[in-house]
Amino acid sequence: MATKLSQLNFPESSTVFQHLVKAANRLQGCIKRGGDIICSFVGMVLLSPLFLFIALRIKSDTPGPVIFDGDRVGYKGKVFKIHKFRSMYHESENGSNAPITQNHDERITPFGKFLRDTKLNELPQLWNVFVGEMSLVGPRPEHPHFVKDWPEDVRQKILSMRPGITSPASIIYCNEEELLNGDGYLEDYVETILPNKLELDQKYVENHSIYNDLVILVKTVAVLVPKLFKRKA
Repeated sequence: MATKLSQLNFPESSTVFQHLVKAANRLQGCIKRGGDIICSFVGMVLLSPLFLFIALRIKSDTPGPVIFDGDRVGYKGKVFKIHKFRSMYHESENGSNAPITQNHDERITPFGKFLRDTKLNELPQLWNVFVGEMSLVGPRPEHPHFVKDWPEDVRQKILSMRPGITSPASIIYCNEEELLNGDGYLEDYVETILPNKLELDQKYVENHSIYNDLVILVKTVAVLVPKLFKRKA
């Protein structure tokens, strides 16, 4: 947006230019938030039969609640509860301190494996979007265990936006669990995957726009739809 405004021949240091940039950013933010509210509401209504089917299947599969609520760090560092369809045995979710899962994780239920592979377990986050804790597109919210160790400049940049259901990093690492194996999987995540995700998230923040968000949403659908037909519930 700043590049387009610069074509009006206002010096970037001028007061007029700065006001135009702020106004453009506010307008883009309003459009993004408005789109989030409308799309999340419509999505919850249209997908309500699927929500009901998944809820009934979870209850028949293993005992425990339908929804899992986990701590995540969101906009401006505020910790909120992210909602997901439960994909683990209830006792495992309550008793494990591991903030991420690995390939063939024994805590995951049979139906939970399908939900995680297809990302259907993320659908309840439409409510997080509707109430303003998340956006459809934005940096994926991370567990407080990892955020506390982020460099301050990285923390400031990534947490300047609402976290998203999907992001460029989510698309690239859609099979993240398959990359993590063995006793050292937490260290592997911190040393190899997390730095790349942080770099991708920072680039998203620097270059985000309504157009880029639409492209990310289309790419997300293109990645996930084939999974629905390849995986058996």
